[in-house]
Amino acid sequence: MLKDLNLKTIKLITNNPKKIEFIEESGIKIEERIPAITKINK
Repeated sequence: MLKDLNLKTIKLITNNPKKIEFIEESGIKIEERIPAITKINK
């Protein structure tokens, strides 16, 4: 989907290292990774 939008670089909000790896392997450069901050569920 990102390639269909002709994106070359992105800022990514994620805590998932596999997602970073997959996106970089697809040829899209990650300009910045922003950690996803979530509440702790009790």
